[in-house]
Amino acid sequence: MEMRNGLKNMASNSVKACQEKGERATIFGAMNVEEIPASERTVERLTDEAQILIAAGTETTARDLVVWTYSLCLQHDVLHRLRKELKQLGSDRPTWTELESLPYLGGDQRGSSHVNWIDYPPAERVAPDEDLVHNDWVIPRGTPISSSSYLITMNPDLFPEPTTFNPDRWLKAAENGENLGQFITNFTKGSRSCIGIKYDPG
Repeated sequence: MEMRNGLKNMASNSVKACQEKGERATIFGAMNVEEIPASERTVERLTDEAQILIAAGTETTARDLVVWTYSLCLQHDVLHRLRKELKQLGSDRPTWTELESLPYLGGDQRGSSHVNWIDYPPAERVAPDEDLVHNDWVIPRGTPISSSSYLITMNPDLFPEPTTFNPDRWLKAAENGENLGQFITNFTKGSRSCIGIKYDPG
């Protein structure tokens, strides 16, 4: 409740700042432009958006980093290879672009995302205007459908030894021209997927 009150004050101050100074430096400011209907610029709406941003942008990232750190502490050989690759950059403050270019670091990150499956209650999708066809199955229009991240991530046909933190599986897949990233559903899929997926190298 205390956090929500704090967010409400921030949203309220942002609305005032936009009205009085035309500021647009924050997410709140960007959501307060006149192009957005007034009904979607209320303090309550901005408070809800802020709460979603805080939950999605902090808790999920923190959990992924915890799983990654834990996995590295258990597998010293992986940690050693990662440190060796990072040292090749020759910089204590590498740029984001430099980090993205490191294949083993990318494999580590994807390996962490793989074992850090978060099986939220599956989001239902409905195709209201057409039947969906998958192989020999026909799903009638209007039928709610969903999938489980756990069943995909832990499928040994897709990921041999699925519970193992294994950065090399991603490097080998890339060498073979396989796209294992298509089976990582932490961000869900489709037009309603999490916007954070664009920051994931997988």
